[in-house]
Amino acid sequence: MEETMSVRKQALKYTAAALAVAALIIVSSTVFLSPTSGNGSASQTNTTGVQGGTQASLIIQLTDPPVVPTGTTSLNLTYSSVTLLVSEPASHGGMTTVSVSPPGGSATVDLLELGALNVSQTVAATDLPNGSLIISFAFTVTGISIEVNGTTSPVTLATGGSTLTVGLARPAPLDGNSVALLQLNPVIVNATTGYQMWPSAVGIVRPATGSDQSQGQTGDQQHLTSEDESQLHSAQGNLTANLSAFSVSGNTTTISVEVNNTGSASVVLNAIGIHGNFTTAGTSCAASSGDSGTSHSSDGGAPDSPDSNASTTTTSTRASQDQSSRCETETPDQIVFVPVNSTVTGTGCVSLKMQLVNGDSGENGTSGLTLAPGQCVDLTFTGTISFGQSGLVLVPSTLSGQVYTLHVIASLGANAQLTCDLPVTATSCSASNQAED
Repeated sequence: MEETMSVRKQALKYTAAALAVAALIIVSSTVFLSPTSGNGSASQTNTTGVQGGTQASLIIQLTDPPVVPTGTTSLNLTYSSVTLLVSEPASHGGMTTVSVSPPGGSATVDLLELGALNVSQTVAATDLPNGSLIISFAFTVTGISIEVNGTTSPVTLATGGSTLTVGLARPAPLDGNSVALLQLNPVIVNATTGYQMWPSAVGIVRPATGSDQSQGQTGDQQHLTSEDESQLHSAQGNLTANLSAFSVSGNTTTISVEVNNTGSASVVLNAIGIHGNFTTAGTSCAASSGDSGTSHSSDGGAPDSPDSNASTTTTSTRASQDQSSRCETETPDQIVFVPVNSTVTGTGCVSLKMQLVNGDSGENGTSGLTLAPGQCVDLTFTGTISFGQSGLVLVPSTLSGQVYTLHVIASLGANAQLTCDLPVTATSCSASNQAED
């Protein structure tokens, strides 16, 4: 049975294909975690380096505009410590780790609320020697949960483990009492085995104001100022993207995406998702001796495109699913690609390959593609869009007027969501609102 899926303007919904990509999301700098000293109040542990000189207070605040599934009403993150990677004046360039615990040993913040109210929330506070250079922050995450359409579900970090890292694009030495304002830009993935968080984040450090000092207790909230928003925006990485090729021959699809780093900082391109009008062909879920439930099959007719090339589709519902078989329980409407290379060499717009992440454990891709300011890459995939060990094949419609959503996920908050109209031209894609339903 042929099935067509039209573009829906909603926050991203990935399927099992996203599971393998999750391991590819990278952190912006290396963090060495230290033991947390929990005494019911903010505390710090120095593992190297020597404290000395004038002390400066540092208030750590968090803000968050997440991309979440439609129907989400809360996104709660619980953390037990925030660890700073610091170069202190007395350490002569050596690195110091400073671990700060919230009162009571843990705290919870609703990331969705922060984005909706346009506020920041104090998550920790500590003292550091004046002149210290902060490299990054790392949250030790003890739990994440999301409520969608009245149902609360756990969320796992796509990076694996329990560390969520925020790097500073332009680290600068502390000059008196300061505020570290950290902006998370996570994408919440709804996969067939549960929700996952794909982190992308950026942070700034600025002088503290009187208002900051009065909001220095864990849990305190204050509205972001226009200056805060301006500084966060300028610290973010910037990418532009466009479709450079989109064609189908039988069941073989060719897709090329051009990505340019138009910002002033290097970013790591992690993944590219494409969402739109796909026709399914083949078997959605292969039957096995362990299957139970119902199944059905029917012959489909040709839909709206001669390149759809659909065949009979069989769907099986399983009472229990062996995850290792990667048998799909629902039809994917988002295909995900990762770069094959990790660096770009050469001038102009360099042609490289990207590979489909289809749920097979053997296809783990790379740790991302680093793009320096001004670098351009044209990533191409040619092959059959298939998933796991099932016979499911997706064939995109390439008729004129078809609309696809292109989502680029990168470090330093350099995520981009675009609406792309066929046929492919130099201006096929334009920015779209990630919060649209």
